[in-house]
Amino acid sequence: MLLLPTLLFAQKNDDVTPFDQSKGLGMSLLDSLYADFVGQEVLENYDSAYAILKRCYEMEPDAAELNFQMALYERMFAAEDSTTTVDDIMPDLVAKLKKAYDAEPDNKKYVRMLLNASAQAGDTLIIGPLLEKMIELDKTNEQYITILMRLYDHQQEYEKELDLIKHLETVVGKSPEINVARAEVLKNCYGDKKALKYVNSLIKQSPTQGLYYLYLAQYYSEKDDFKKALPYYDKALKLDPSDGDTRYSYIQCLERMGKEGDARQMKLDIVYDPKSTPDLKVQIVRDLLEEFETETNGTARMLQMFRTALEQPQESSDMTVLYIKYMAAQKMAADSIVNALEDVLKKEPTNEEAYLTILGYYGEKDDKEKVIDVCNRAIGNGVDKLEIYYYLGAYNYQVGNKEETLRIFEKAVANRKFANNPQMYAECYGMIGNIYYEMDSLAKAYEAYEECLKWNPDDYGTLNNYAYYLAIEDRDLEKAERMSKRTVVAEPDNGTYLDTYAWVLFKLGRYKEAADYINRTISHTGGVSEVEYEHAGDIYYMLKETDAAIAYWELAKMRAEAAGKDTTDIDRKIRTKKL
Repeated sequence: MLLLPTLLFAQKNDDVTPFDQSKGLGMSLLDSLYADFVGQEVLENYDSAYAILKRCYEMEPDAAELNFQMALYERMFAAEDSTTTVDDIMPDLVAKLKKAYDAEPDNKKYVRMLLNASAQAGDTLIIGPLLEKMIELDKTNEQYITILMRLYDHQQEYEKELDLIKHLETVVGKSPEINVARAEVLKNCYGDKKALKYVNSLIKQSPTQGLYYLYLAQYYSEKDDFKKALPYYDKALKLDPSDGDTRYSYIQCLERMGKEGDARQMKLDIVYDPKSTPDLKVQIVRDLLEEFETETNGTARMLQMFRTALEQPQESSDMTVLYIKYMAAQKMAADSIVNALEDVLKKEPTNEEAYLTILGYYGEKDDKEKVIDVCNRAIGNGVDKLEIYYYLGAYNYQVGNKEETLRIFEKAVANRKFANNPQMYAECYGMIGNIYYEMDSLAKAYEAYEECLKWNPDDYGTLNNYAYYLAIEDRDLEKAERMSKRTVVAEPDNGTYLDTYAWVLFKLGRYKEAADYINRTISHTGGVSEVEYEHAGDIYYMLKETDAAIAYWELAKMRAEAAGKDTTDIDRKIRTKKL
């Protein structure tokens, strides 16, 4: 089965092709409407833009640009509609893009989008011609050349593939990799002798190029002609003893020969070799996991292998991640895993995955001091990761170090590279806002909330807090209502969000709606707070249901007394039967 990469549709801001007056599209009304469409797009009013676009499309259903834009918008709205999938509308999208392409076959944008849609729809008949057209229009696009080569290979159109390889060489230049690809096509097209003759000629031209010896070694190994294969492996390895492809291929050859012991030793040598690439080491370790699984003392040997491998300097965290997964799969005790990772950190004090796993363990135990200690160690050793700062800030907040918490989170958001994790980055701003509010610095609090929602408009905790505080301040109540409503739509059973929305509605004077939401608050939460009961009393008072109001105020007083809180204001309401 041919595997083509998933290519993306154009984004909303793709280049817009203006109407060509010479093609009969220059009617003043259509031009005016289309200009309005573009204007609404610039303002990101996509619903309005789509409504105008549909009107344009009704006027000129054969216009190339209108078909193109309609396809993009229909796909965008389908992605946002839970009742429709992109696959459902794909035939119509392809038809519209095909109309655009047929009208202007040399428009690179139309060709590219039709190609992407056809690939997604699985329409393999049109993919080849479209790729050829794309290369005709963009002769230096290596991505499309490579995809078309794979397509030709799949369709066994080897002559075309050979011509395309020649073209690829004009784009990227000659290389051993391209020569080996040509050898494989020659073998498929003309037979083994042609390919072998070609590779041997390459060796005469470049006797120090190990890739050519590897090709011959693999060829003979697949034929089980090990007598011929082994000398070529030896030559390739002498030229580059650390080449991962050659070493892994040689191991497979040894296993085919039945020399499992030699293959095992070579695998271990690779794992312990500091020059081995991280990817090769991880691949070898995965192979060894399967082998050791069936052997006596396999777990102990595997753990020892991991420990020895991790004594080497690590270029990536891949080996540590595999080590963690292996220990978890062996159902090792969590504290044993932590101890093992602490040993890793002694040799590699900047290992991010080790720190994060240890933090997860202490976080689950709610060992605040340990979490803070591990975070400080990580940062002190130069680990620059947002998750570490987030843990450190959150747990300092839990132990009451507000000023330190503020310093940590402000340092985190000052590092813009952390914005590649927008949700957590936004949460840092949300925490900054909460602390400033607790410090009565309202302007700074609201500024931080705005920054949070800029990075993550769906941070429901911040939407809720921001809305509630605005309601308390009796300011921007319409904005507060919009924010709070989003939270209850997203989480309709969240008592905190329901209470906030009820209180915002109360401040807006929408008492009946407020009562509906405070009732939902009380019925959806097991432990109703004194604040929520007091809110209920205030709302029912404004509905002139005084008995219900006093009953709720009494419940609020009971809750407050149980929590050791001041009840002076609630006592006044109960005594005077007034707000």
